[in-house]
Amino acid sequence: MPGVVLLDEAFALLLARLPDWALSSIEAVKFTLPVLPGQDVEVDYDLIEPDRLRYRCTVAGRPVLRGSARLTPIGPR
Repeated sequence: MPGVVLLDEAFALLLARLPDWALSSIEAVKFTLPVLPGQDVEVDYDLIEPDRLRYRCTVAGRPVLRGSARLTPIGPR
């Protein structure tokens, strides 16, 4: 799977979990292993600041993608 597709899908899933936020910028991204067709990818994140997260994707417990990103609130505040 091309890295850009994996990254796009990962952020689609992450932002679905954070409905009041939008992606502002990707600060870091590291692809560590290729993802092959048919492999299940797990996506997880930790908020490290109110508007910043650390994300990671794994396949069978092995990291395939990691990085950090900034978020921006959407909607009325």
